[in-house]
Amino acid sequence: MPETIDSLARQYIGNKSLTLSNANNTFSITGLPIQPRQTFFKALESWEANIALQSLWMVLFSIPKVVTDEMMKSVGEQPAGQPWNVDGSRKALFTDPFQKLMGCIIAQDVGTPGEGIDMQYVGTENRGFIPSPVITKRESYKPLVISFLETNVSIVDSLIRPWNIIASHLGNVARPGTGAIPYPAKTDIFVINLSRIGTDLVQKDGEIVNQRGLIPRKIWTFQNCFPISVDEESYTYDTDIQLTRRKIPFAFQRYQVHTPQSSINLAQAINSQDSSIAVRNAVKRVGKSPQANSSVQQKNNAAAAARAGARSLGFIGSAKTSAQQDTAKSAAGESGSLE
Repeated sequence: MPETIDSLARQYIGNKSLTLSNANNTFSITGLPIQPRQTFFKALESWEANIALQSLWMVLFSIPKVVTDEMMKSVGEQPAGQPWNVDGSRKALFTDPFQKLMGCIIAQDVGTPGEGIDMQYVGTENRGFIPSPVITKRESYKPLVISFLETNVSIVDSLIRPWNIIASHLGNVARPGTGAIPYPAKTDIFVINLSRIGTDLVQKDGEIVNQRGLIPRKIWTFQNCFPISVDEESYTYDTDIQLTRRKIPFAFQRYQVHTPQSSINLAQAINSQDSSIAVRNAVKRVGKSPQANSSVQQKNNAAAAARAGARSLGFIGSAKTSAQQDTAKSAAGESGSLE
């Protein structure tokens, strides 16, 4: 028996009372018309469905220990007789505030690789028969691309260029951790996408500050990375000052994308807490609302006036006819009952 639209809907919504008709837009558990816009914006209020801000990220990595002035000299890469000053550049750039807490702040943008497979259609190509898709292989990794800001101490030419040269001499092979060349010319790179977690404003030192910071929403781990090329750079006498960004592609052996469960748990806990606080504050506002108090006072005043009018007519305190009682009730209206 072919499935109907209603039976398909029940697979997703459940066996609750549904009203589904091709003639209208009613398709909800309550039988009310669908409200896609309100439903969409309501869903966005949860942290899980918040729009991700692509500008909140950081990248963490270290230069391999084998990248030194001594190693550059040992592989014959000091033709001018002067060191590249790799060691001095490492000390200048790989300390706070350029690294560690906020990652590499000289890194200006990161391009993460995609994922794909190769496939082809295999089968009988005859009459109305259609070949079936067959997966042949997984595509090779595309490079991880990081753009670095060109500064007075150039991270590209003082550290990454020597790193690329040393990697070309040593090759991408495992090292035992001992001997003349104990370490490979590879490192791990971490790209962390961050997210806001709401606001909790307090006054501190005369300023209003948010006690909540950023939490990781997605973490990329790239293992055994090394730079595969260094782009060229040109110099002109143009007076138009532009920021120079150097794109460096990195090869890697493996990678993984991780969504921290701790961030999901924290966001859900904070959302539940904020919702409870919002409900309590709303209740307090209703109780203290001038409009609400004014409305109650107006009703009390009207009820008192109706009772006073009824007393002046002699309708309160003695038995009256039904007509007189109706007149008194009409005078009181909805403001209050006659006592």
